[in-house]
Amino acid sequence: MAIVDDDPPAGGLISISPNSPYYGLAKFYSPEPFSWRDDFGLSWKVGQLLALGALSIYLYLLLLRFEHLLVKIAVQVQQGDHSAFLVPIVISLVFSLVHGGFTSRFWEVAGIQPSNSKEK
Repeated sequence: MAIVDDDPPAGGLISISPNSPYYGLAKFYSPEPFSWRDDFGLSWKVGQLLALGALSIYLYLLLLRFEHLLVKIAVQVQQGDHSAFLVPIVISLVFSLVHGGFTSRFWEVAGIQPSNSKEK
């Protein structure tokens, strides 16, 4: 892994390799215009964050709108009709996946990453 490219650009400035751990710092201090979209793909991540957030809100609104049907299903299952016992499980799974995706994107856009060090 080369930190500095072999052939620097004209003008005598050195060029940092994209594989270098210093690449992000070099881009930050670069005199070139900085673009979140080009450098980090952040606009795509923010778009996913907003879409998953909107979907999560929509799912909660649907849950509130059709809560009477879920209560009816729960009563039927309690009374011995076990044909619809999977409905609440599937709803929980969908909520979990959408909310988990939203939370993951939220922390990624916020720039908070998990630590890779192991505590002893």
